[in-house]
Amino acid sequence: MLKIASIAIVSILITSILTPSALYAADTRQKTNLEKCVEQLESSISRIKEFIEKRGISLPDDVMENLTKAKTLLENAKNLINEGKYDEAKECLKEAMKCVRIVASYVCKEVREEIREMVQEKAAIGLEVAIQTHKKFIERLNNTVNSLEEMGTTVSDEIKNAIKESYEILNNALSMLKEGKINETARLLGESKRIIAGIIGQLNKLVKGKIEEARVAKEIGKHLRRMEEITRDIENKVAGRRREEAINHLKEVINKLNESLNKLNQLKKHLWGKGMVIKGIDEAASRIREKIDHVEKIGKGISK
Repeated sequence: MLKIASIAIVSILITSILTPSALYAADTRQKTNLEKCVEQLESSISRIKEFIEKRGISLPDDVMENLTKAKTLLENAKNLINEGKYDEAKECLKEAMKCVRIVASYVCKEVREEIREMVQEKAAIGLEVAIQTHKKFIERLNNTVNSLEEMGTTVSDEIKNAIKESYEILNNALSMLKEGKINETARLLGESKRIIAGIIGQLNKLVKGKIEEARVAKEIGKHLRRMEEITRDIENKVAGRRREEAINHLKEVINKLNESLNKLNQLKKHLWGKGMVIKGIDEAASRIREKIDHVEKIGKGISK
């Protein structure tokens, strides 16, 4: 912001330099106006010099000559005003203004170039951060692909090739950035992001599928553990009970097993509606049905 403000300061300096029309006042006011012109030009020169020193701007010899010439012309103008030679003084002031404008224009140009470099530098820093961030994201995607494949999920070549291509493009983008090619760097970064955007939906679907598989596996495990707990050593548990009490206990066990079976069937139906077929549900349901048959067989033996 300070550098941008610098351009505004120099622009004010340029516009504050008197226009020639100010030198053509009525004769009765000529001396006063000409003296004011000298003061304002001297003020402009002082402000430009101060600005140059603060900014550390080095003026070329030809530009510096204009600054020196302007000072000399102003001294000559002062002498001519004191001698009453107003027309000659006007000509000196006109030449002095031209010289000051040349210096101020050069300073303004230098500051603009500094601003341009500053903007490019900031853009380069921003692009490098964006590239490194996107590279880390792609690396995470690649790790996800590897994990999915290790868990037995098939990942398409389209996804794997897209990840590889987008990563290579980012490396090219970094090379362009080192060469100072900001626009080309930004274009390559955008291209890499577009490639990833094209496959991220497919990859997310695979990940969600794997997460769903894990959730279903956990649910299946819960019902199978429940089945084992309520049927463990069931023959001995009912053997020592009265007939009616034993039958009621077996009915309670069968109801709990049917409850688990129904939940597994509902889960299977839910997944089917989402277009998902996950292994393990049918096998678990079959095991629970077998256990129900076993408990019912125990009950029939008691009923006799």
